[in-house]
Amino acid sequence: MSSHDPVFEGKAATSDPSDDHSAEHQVRSALALQPKRMWPKGYSQPLTFLKNVDHLEIRDIKMVQGVVFYVLDVFIRHPVSRIPTNNKRQLHRNRPCKPDFRVLRRFREFETLRERVTASSQQQLLATCPYCDSIRVFMFACYRRPRAFVKLCTGPEERKHLLTQFINRLIEYTVGHPKPNVNTCPQGVRCPGFQAIPALVEQFVRHRCYTE
Repeated sequence: MSSHDPVFEGKAATSDPSDDHSAEHQVRSALALQPKRMWPKGYSQPLTFLKNVDHLEIRDIKMVQGVVFYVLDVFIRHPVSRIPTNNKRQLHRNRPCKPDFRVLRRFREFETLRERVTASSQQQLLATCPYCDSIRVFMFACYRRPRAFVKLCTGPEERKHLLTQFINRLIEYTVGHPKPNVNTCPQGVRCPGFQAIPALVEQFVRHRCYTE
C-alpha cells in the first residue's frame, strides 16, 4: 500500500491516547517537583497577623518612672494597586511613613521573649520539627539577640539598632525561613512550638499599645 493512500494517512494522523496520557503525566510530575511552602490547615491566628507585618522600627526611647522603654513602630502590609508602574518616585511615596501603631517594651521584655521562644523551640527533639529547628538555630547563632552583654556593653542608640534587627529577624523566622527555598513547615499543627512561638511573638508586638 502506498504511503499516499488516504487510509494510511488517516491512520498515521490518528494519535495514540496512551501518548497523550503519558505527556500529561510528565507535565503533572514536573509541576509537582516545584518547591512550595504549604502551611498546615488551621494554623494559628497569631501567625496570620505576623504574616501581614511589614517591618518594625525602634526610633524613640521613652522614660517611664526612671525606666527606659523602647518605642516599637509597627508597620502593617496594606493592599496596593496591581497596576504596573515604573515610576520609582511613586513607589517611594507609597511606602508607609507613619506606623500603624506603637508598642512600649523595655529591654528585659526582649530578654524574656528570647527565653520563652528558645524554650518553646526545644520542646521537640532535634531534627524532629523543621520549624522548631530553624528557630532554635537562629536563637543560638544570632549575636543580636538581647542579653546582658548587649545591655552592659552598648549604648541606647546601638541597642535600638540591635533590637530592631533581632525582632524583625525573629518575625521572619516565625512566619517561615527568610530564604524562600528553605521549607520549615511542620508536619502538623500539633507541634507545641509551632503553636506557642507565633503567639509569643504576636503578643509582644501587638499588646500594650502606646499613644502619645
